[in-house]
Amino acid sequence: MFFFSVHVFSQNYTTNAVHIHDLSQSYFVASQPFIDRDGFVWYAVNEQGTFFKYDGINIVKFTMKDSDEKRFSITAICINAWTQDRKGNVWAINPDGAYVINPNTFNVKHIKWQSKHEIRSNQDVSALQDKKNNIWISTGENYVIKIDKNYNQKIFQSPELPRIAAHKKQHGAATGAENLPLKVIKELDQGKILVKSRWNLYLIDDKGMQFILNFKEDGSNLHFTQDGEIFKPHTSGTVLFNGKKYNYSYLKNLNIQMFNCPYDNFSYKNSKFFTVQADKVFIEKFNKEKIEFTVTDTFELHFDRKIINNSLTLDSNNIIWFSNNYNIVMLKPTDARFKKYLQIKNSPISAKGIVSDDRGNLYVCSSTGLFKLDAKGQLLLKIYDPSNSGNIYNSMLIDQNGILWAAGEGAFITSIDLRTNVIATRKYGKRFDFNCTFLKAKSKDSFWVGSDKGLFILDKKSGKLFRCKLGNINSDRLTVYDILQSGNGNLWVATNNGLYFKGKGKKWIDYKAKNSFFSNRKVYVLHEDANKNIWLGTHNSGAVCLNLKTQKIDVYDESAGLSNNAVYGILEADGQFWFSTFFGISALHKKNMKFNNFHLQDGLPDNECILRSFYKKNDSSFYFGGLNGIVELNPKEFNFKKRDAKIFISKTEYFSIERKENVTDYLNENRSITLPYNKNYFSVEFTTNDMYNNRRSTYFYRINGLTDGWVGRDGIGIVKLSNLPPGKFVIELKVKDFYGSEITDHIKINVLVEQIFYKTPFFLGFIFLLLIAFVIYIFRRKIRKQKKIFEREKEIIILKSNALKAQMNPHFVFNILNNMQSIMILKGEEEANRYFGAFSRLLRLTLDISKQESVSLKDELDYINQYLILSSLQLNEELKFSIFTDENVNKEDIFIPGMLIQPFVENAIIHGLSPKEGEKAIKITCFIENDFCVVKVEDNGVGREAASKLTQKREFVYKSWSTAIVKERIELINSSSNSQKIILQIEDLKTEDQSLGTAVTIKFKIK
Repeated sequence: MFFFSVHVFSQNYTTNAVHIHDLSQSYFVASQPFIDRDGFVWYAVNEQGTFFKYDGINIVKFTMKDSDEKRFSITAICINAWTQDRKGNVWAINPDGAYVINPNTFNVKHIKWQSKHEIRSNQDVSALQDKKNNIWISTGENYVIKIDKNYNQKIFQSPELPRIAAHKKQHGAATGAENLPLKVIKELDQGKILVKSRWNLYLIDDKGMQFILNFKEDGSNLHFTQDGEIFKPHTSGTVLFNGKKYNYSYLKNLNIQMFNCPYDNFSYKNSKFFTVQADKVFIEKFNKEKIEFTVTDTFELHFDRKIINNSLTLDSNNIIWFSNNYNIVMLKPTDARFKKYLQIKNSPISAKGIVSDDRGNLYVCSSTGLFKLDAKGQLLLKIYDPSNSGNIYNSMLIDQNGILWAAGEGAFITSIDLRTNVIATRKYGKRFDFNCTFLKAKSKDSFWVGSDKGLFILDKKSGKLFRCKLGNINSDRLTVYDILQSGNGNLWVATNNGLYFKGKGKKWIDYKAKNSFFSNRKVYVLHEDANKNIWLGTHNSGAVCLNLKTQKIDVYDESAGLSNNAVYGILEADGQFWFSTFFGISALHKKNMKFNNFHLQDGLPDNECILRSFYKKNDSSFYFGGLNGIVELNPKEFNFKKRDAKIFISKTEYFSIERKENVTDYLNENRSITLPYNKNYFSVEFTTNDMYNNRRSTYFYRINGLTDGWVGRDGIGIVKLSNLPPGKFVIELKVKDFYGSEITDHIKINVLVEQIFYKTPFFLGFIFLLLIAFVIYIFRRKIRKQKKIFEREKEIIILKSNALKAQMNPHFVFNILNNMQSIMILKGEEEANRYFGAFSRLLRLTLDISKQESVSLKDELDYINQYLILSSLQLNEELKFSIFTDENVNKEDIFIPGMLIQPFVENAIIHGLSPKEGEKAIKITCFIENDFCVVKVEDNGVGREAASKLTQKREFVYKSWSTAIVKERIELINSSSNSQKIILQIEDLKTEDQSLGTAVTIKFKIK
C-alpha cells in the first residue's frame, strides 16, 4: 500500500457579472449599484444626469430632459449614495445635489444643494428613509437635510459644541469641529436619527440636532450596530480583526454598539462580515466567543479596476453587489450547511462510491483509486493497489468483518483488510469479461455483483463468481445498475432494459408486464421508503414512486420541480427525500411534496453527481459524490423554503392604435392591448427579480387557442408573436426558478386583434342585412309580379265565368219566354199572371246572383226553389220536387259559385222529366262529406240514353248549352287552384232492364 499527501482547497462563493462597457460605448459605471424594492439594479454612468436600470434582461436609460443645466461627461464617481422613497422614486445623491428618478414617467429631476464650505467629503455622503417616509441626506458638509413626503426641505446644522469637542485638526490644520462634514448613520428608536462627524456623535430629534459624544480619537472608520447584532449584548471590549486589536463600546442611552475596524464600509449577515479594499472583497467569519474576525475568503477582480466607493450592497437574497467602471458584480456566499471534501487543487476527484467504517472514517472510490478520510473529512491517505494498474473503482462496501470490498472497470474484485492493510485482488477475466457496476451484500457469506453483462453472485469464502439469470433474458446485453431486497424478501433489479421483479419463492418477471410505464425505461437506483413504496431513479424520467398496494405510479420530474430527470441516487430522511442528479441535488419535502434544489452556487462541489455515489452514514450525515469530490449535509438543517421571487414584465413591443406608431413600452402598465389587423404582432419580455438566477430560470407562456398548454424556454423570457389571427387572446406568463419552485404569481395580458373591416361583425351584419333586404326585395317583386299574373288570370277566369253566366242567362230567359208563350195560348190569362209572378221573382234572383262570383248555399237553393216553382207551373203542376238539407250543413256559411246547380236541375226537367209520362219527381239533397259540401240532384226521368234517342227523332234538334257551359265553368274554377275545388259526377239510375232516372252529384270544397 502506498500513501500520498494531497493539498486541499475550498471555494465558498460564486459570482455573476453584468458587463456594462464595450468598445462601441463611451459609458462607464460611475456609482455603486443600488437595488430597488422590486429587486432590480440601478447605476449611474459618466454623464451627468444619466442613469440606467437593469432588470435582468433589459437595460433602460433615464436621463434629464429639457434641463437648463448643460450635461457633461465626467470621469470621477458621480453618485455616492442611493435611496428610494415611498412613491417608488429613486434618489441618486452626490455632494452637489440629488437626482430624483421617477421610474413610471422617466422623468429625472435635479435638486441642487447650497455649498456653505469649501470642505466636502464624498465618503460622508449618505441617505436613509425613516419610518415616517422622510428622506435624510448628508451632503458631505456640516449639515443634514430632511426632505418630507411632500419634498419640503429642512436643514439641520452642527450645534454649538462643548469646548473639549470644539476644535480638531482637519487636513493638518485646526478647524472648528462644528464645521466638519456630517454623515447620517441610522434611525434609532422613536424616530431619532444618528449622525456622526470624524470626532463627534450627534442625535436629531424633535428638538433639533444635539451633541452626544466625543470620540477622543479619529472616528473615520467607526461603525455602529444594533446592540447584540454582532457582539454580545450590553458589552464593551476588544475585537480582533485578523489578529489586530480594535475597541468596541456599548452606548447604553442609545442601545447601540460602536466599534472601530480597518475598513470604511462593510456588510454583516449570518456571522459573515463582507468588506472591500481597492480591488479585493474580503469575506470574514466572526467567532462570537473569541470576539474575532478571520478572513475566510478573498475575491479579487481580474483586472486593474478598483471597486467604486469601496462600497458593498447586500440585497434581501444575501447577494453582495459591487461595481467597477466596467462591470456590476454579484457575489453569492455558498451555503455553510454543505461541507465539501476531497477538493484537490488542479486535480478534481470523481467520487464514484462512499462508505464508512465503525470508527466514522470515510472511504471514497474513484477513477484514480481509493481515498480514506477521517470523521472530520480530513484526507488521511490514498490507497493504491500495485496489482491493479487501472485503480478505477465504481463501487465498494465494508462487511461485518471490517474488510473493504471494491470493484470497478474490469472483471476484478479487490478486498482490503482495514486492520492489517492486506490487499487481495481476484480477477475473473478468463471466464467473465465484464465491468462491475455495484457491490451489495446478499447474505453473510455472499455479495450481489452488478455488471454490464448481467447479475452475478460472489461467494466470499471461495471467491467464486456465479451468474444469476433473470428469467430468459440474455444477460450479455443487460446492464444491471442496482438491486434491492425489500422488507418482505422480494427482489427488485434496475437495468438498462427496465425493472425486474422476483417474489419470494417465485420466478423472475419483467415488470413492464404489470405496468407498461417500465417499457424501454433505463432504471438506475432503487429505494424502499418507510411506507414500503418502491422509489426508482431513472435515466430520463425523473424519480418514480411505485405504490405496491395500488400499483399507482407518481412521477417527480423536472416539470414537478426536480433539478434534472437523470436521478443517480436516493436517500430518505424523516422530512425529505434527497435525489442526486446529473445537474444538482434535489430535496423533496414530504409535507407538501415540493422541491428545493441545490447547485454549485449553493455550495456543492460540482453540479454533476455520479451514479450510485451516495451514502447515508447516519440520520445526520448524508453524502453525495460528484465530479469534484464529495459533499456532506445534515438533512435536519433543511426545511422547505418558499422563495419570494416575483415575475415582472420587462418590455413589450407592438403597434399602438392611439399613438399610431410602433411602441416599446418599459412601463408595462397596460395589460389590455388592441392591435390592428394589418399590424398584428406583439412581443413581450419578462423576468424575475431573482437577479442572480434569472438567466437560469425556466420561462413559460401559453395563449388560449394558439398553444397546446405551456411552452417553456430556458434562460430568457421572450415571447415574439407575429401574424396573430383576429380575435381575443389571453397571454399567460409564469416562471419556474432555478431551484425548481414555480413562482406563484402569474401574469396575464389581454390582446385583441382587430378583424379586417370586411370581416368584422358589423360589416358582416350589414352585408347580411343587405342580402336579406335584397332577397326580400326580389321575393316581394316576384310576389307582386306573380300576384299581378294571378290577378290577371283571376280576372280572365272571372270574365270567362261571367261570360258563361252571361251565356246562361239569355239561354235561361229564352226557355222561359218560350214556355210563357205556350201558357198564354193554352191556359189563359190567369195562369199567365201566375207564371209572370213566378218569373219576375226568379228573374230578380237571377240578376242578383249573376253579379256575384260566389253566393251562399242558402241563396243558391232559394234560387233553385223559385226555378222549380216556375217549372212546376210549366208542367201543369205535375212536377213534384223537394229540397232537403242535412242539419250539419250551415247554408249561410257555405259559399259556392252562383248558378252552378240550376243548369242540372233545368236539364233534368227538360230532358228527363218532360218526355216522361206519369209521375215526375226531382229531389235535391245537401250534406257534408269529407270536407266537401255535397249537392245531389236526382230525378226519376227517362234517363240520359232514352233522352238522347228522343232528341234524335225530333225534326228540330234542340241543342242544350247549359250543361256544357257548367262543365267549362267548373274546369276554369279548378284550374285556378292547386287543389280541386269542385267535383262533378253524373250517374244513371237504372235496373237491369229499366231506367230509373239520373243522379248528378256536385261536391264543393269547404274553405
